[in-house]
Amino acid sequence: SLNCTAEEYQAGKHPLYGNTNPERMEFPFWIAMIRGGQDAYQARGQFEPEVYTGYPIWCFRRFGKSINELPDGRIIEIAGEHEDAYDADFCIYNDVIVHNPDGTFDIYGYPEDIFPPTDFHTTTLVGRFLYIVGSIGYRGKRIFGTTPVYRLDIDTLAIEPVETTGTPPGWINRHRAKLVLDGIEVSGGKICEFADGVETSEDNPYSMLLELTADGAVWKSFSQT
Repeated sequence: SLNCTAEEYQAGKHPLYGNTNPERMEFPFWIAMIRGGQDAYQARGQFEPEVYTGYPIWCFRRFGKSINELPDGRIIEIAGEHEDAYDADFCIYNDVIVHNPDGTFDIYGYPEDIFPPTDFHTTTLVGRFLYIVGSIGYRGKRIFGTTPVYRLDIDTLAIEPVETTGTPPGWINRHRAKLVLDGIEVSGGKICEFADGVETSEDNPYSMLLELTADGAVWKSFSQT
């Protein structure tokens, strides 16, 4: 069972955005969920088994998140989603969880307008920044024809959008990214598009280069895969 009280569960059971960039999120229920490994359904079963509708329960068991091990031994997990849209506990997160070498961890939240809910993205470490590229995101929030790019400062844990120029691959997700000499190579995955009132998800046939500059980044054609 989760190592927290019913009162702590009630105080922190729902996902919340941060108010600052970043904000330490220190809910005992969230901490217990990470330590215990339970999912949202199990948490409901322990504290309110008669309730399975309404707002989702905060959960650390996710897919579509990114995991990066830093040179200093920290491991950073970014966002991801729990379950699918049919489920009462479906949620796409925008938090960052930092696992420290001594076994402790910290949870950081962000305002939605700074870093929106993000899943099936990639993260690439360049210097002191983790570049976050792509997402599926919530239906109705996708900006077709664009590619979301953010970067996380691994020293301050602040996140900022990266202004890009050039022709982006589009609303890409489930792709691959790797650091190359001139920037970040993005390939594969799916691209969400919208035409004639219908949303589609098509295979990405191209490999693109996100060339990093002092002022932002430039999308450049690379090759057809």
